[in-house]
Amino acid sequence: MTAPPARVRRAVLTAGLWPMARGLGHPAVMTLVLGAVFSYLANDTVRAGCLLAVGLALAWDRARRSFVRLSAAAGESTPRTSCRAAVLSKEPAGRRRAAMRRLRVPAVVAAIAYSLVVAWFQRYSWPATIAVAIPAAAAVLIAWRVSADSAAEPERLTRTGMAAWALIGVGAAAWELTALALQPTLGTDSPAHPTLSYLANPILASVPGRLAALLGWLALGWYLARK
Repeated sequence: MTAPPARVRRAVLTAGLWPMARGLGHPAVMTLVLGAVFSYLANDTVRAGCLLAVGLALAWDRARRSFVRLSAAAGESTPRTSCRAAVLSKEPAGRRRAAMRRLRVPAVVAAIAYSLVVAWFQRYSWPATIAVAIPAAAAVLIAWRVSADSAAEPERLTRTGMAAWALIGVGAAAWELTALALQPTLGTDSPAHPTLSYLANPILASVPGRLAALLGWLALGWYLARK
């Protein structure tokens, strides 16, 4: 295939800058950025950094996908954009689920062993933070590796699904922001106006509670990975 002229490539690059700016205004990105701001104001810099990083990564990914589509429309083809358009097709998804079925027993054993160890770590300590961050980051990288080079778009949610997720997101954000605003200070918890993290404290205060939370977190991640 003949490479497009330089002016076409420049036009594609210029047009790709707009999706990046538009991606920053996406509701999911704005929610993460807003959460990062309030976490920073509450002196939780670790959580603020994680939320901001994920928000910017989502904005970049949306812009990258738009740029790939624009490049394809202009006739530009590269090994990274032309060979993996079907990575999200039903066949790779079926192979992934079959592989996960074969690994189910070892995964359950590993999850129980991991949870039994991490549950004994002190809350908000660096060992606990690192122990949770490692599998979380690995899962995100693997998921991104599967879909990052795909020109195919994931299936869109139905209107009912979008309404349900919007209700959960808006409700949780409204609760959290209202509770933070009514606290004595952003860094001081208030039993009269509890945040979601404050409500989780009784569960996470004990080793059995942390064990149950870790197992539930890993089970949810396994379920999402199969989708």
